[in-house]
Amino acid sequence: MLDINVWGIIHGIRVFTPLMLAHQQEGHIINTASKAGLTFGTSLYSTSKHTVLAMTEALYVQLKQVNSNLGVSVLCPGAVNTNLKSNSNRIRPVDALSDEISKLSNQDKSFQSTNFMSTYQNTVQTRMAAGLEPAEMAEILMQGLESGDFYILPNRLEDAGVNERFKNIQARKIEDLPRSCPQFNWTHLQ
Repeated sequence: MLDINVWGIIHGIRVFTPLMLAHQQEGHIINTASKAGLTFGTSLYSTSKHTVLAMTEALYVQLKQVNSNLGVSVLCPGAVNTNLKSNSNRIRPVDALSDEISKLSNQDKSFQSTNFMSTYQNTVQTRMAAGLEPAEMAEILMQGLESGDFYILPNRLEDAGVNERFKNIQARKIEDLPRSCPQFNWTHLQ
């Protein structure tokens, strides 16, 4: 995940930014993070997307410092109806540990029903299937670019998670875990 989500962005910045600067023409760099990069982190995926967000913010500042003609934006889509799971499985390296866990979960159905990653992956798949179509997300991206937005997000209704995280940061603590991380079932806390 880090090889693609983080190192892919690093390599893109390192290769294309100098080439674009050398042309001395207007241009725009768009890095794709995720809504998960703006909200409460829940996994390595969120960690990678927080990293993309921070790198893109740094690139923006650095290009402003040298008065560059390049613009920078970060796309933070929520759920988009793509083949992410099948594409991820296709390029995922073979991992002996995950194979062992898979074998164990197939042998022990009670383990499988409480397996955090399995539950999380199912939740993600369900949300993606109900998400925006790629063409809709492309339109949102184009509107954001036309508006000169740095942070390009699907809509203001999805800002609640970002606002909740910011409130936690201001309070210096996580005050309401179910509101901060609504993608999980918190009924066991009640």
